[in-house]
Amino acid sequence: MFDYDSGAKDLVLSHETLETLNWECISQNPGLIEILRKYPERIVWKDFAVNPAGADLILSNSFREEIWENLPLNPNPRVFEMVISRLEEGKVLPRPAYISSNPHPTALSLAWMCSEMRCTTRLAENPGAVEMFKSFVRMDQSIFTDSVKYAMSTNPGLIDFLNEHYELIDLDGLAVNPKGLSLYCSLTDRVNLHALSANPAAIDIINRAYKSDPDSLNWANLSSNPAGIRLLRENPSRIDWDRLCRYNYWNPLLNYSLKRPRHTPNKRRRLS
Repeated sequence: MFDYDSGAKDLVLSHETLETLNWECISQNPGLIEILRKYPERIVWKDFAVNPAGADLILSNSFREEIWENLPLNPNPRVFEMVISRLEEGKVLPRPAYISSNPHPTALSLAWMCSEMRCTTRLAENPGAVEMFKSFVRMDQSIFTDSVKYAMSTNPGLIDFLNEHYELIDLDGLAVNPKGLSLYCSLTDRVNLHALSANPAAIDIINRAYKSDPDSLNWANLSSNPAGIRLLRENPSRIDWDRLCRYNYWNPLLNYSLKRPRHTPNKRRRLS
């Protein structure tokens, strides 16, 4: 159900000293669940809480308080039942707004009904919340902060909306959107190679840039790009192992939910 690029997995497994890798990042990754089952003592439970492939382990460790902060992010239905049960018992979630990042239908219903579980920025980046986000836009035009513009520009499900509202696009966010490459290239002649390094759809641009100047790429971003495995194999010293281990190919936008990348807001807001 939750796929992980086999090339990336092989790279992780080929690391000479697996134990020295960042196990917070490994714990998040559904594609590395076999490693986590082999070394359960290394699991970082706060991070493992988001891992949709670890439902059985999460359920058997529900007594661990540290799992509850990130648990609302986990889209696995079996895991989200734990969140629902906690709410039905009248217990508080440490980070209720994280529910807005979860594509699970019940999570979206909760975000719609309960303001403390609603975060506009998280809804803007959530591929499962496209129609809900559009509903909020129709009700409140003041929601478009810089962070919301960036988040919505990364969302593959909002490309049609972005095509109709150029003035709301954040080019840095659009550059990492795998369905936004054509729109991005039509809006600027100065491509941001650092941002594009993370975009699997931009692999042809990345390959050309690599042949011209390898240093023009952002290798940390490229380490989270499933299309960049060949270049990473050829340049193992440039790999950002945290990004390679953490990246969840089943839902790339989860990376922004957990740790939003620092970025300079795009100054050219109005593109028409």
